[in-house]
Amino acid sequence: MQKKNFGASKKVQDAIRYHTTGNMEMDNFAKIIYLADKIEENRNYEEVETLRDMAKQNLDSAILFVLDFTIQKSIKKQTLIHKNTVDLRNILLIGLKLN
Repeated sequence: MQKKNFGASKKVQDAIRYHTTGNMEMDNFAKIIYLADKIEENRNYEEVETLRDMAKQNLDSAILFVLDFTIQKSIKKQTLIHKNTVDLRNILLIGLKLN
């Protein structure tokens, strides 16, 4: 839809599509879009300042922080956890442990 309406590339379309759930195949652009949604200036949850600092240091660590927070919140609320979210967390954990 974005391509038809805005001329957006597949890269931009994917970043928009996965900005809430994440995706295992996210490139740095998509990771920045994902984090931007979580740390934009109107966000005021308790961990947002920590996350903003983390995002400046390491995208993957910051995303892992968000994913853990999101998953824990979903568990407490007994809501479904999107498969993309779990997959992204697992792939980031593997990558971070290898580095």
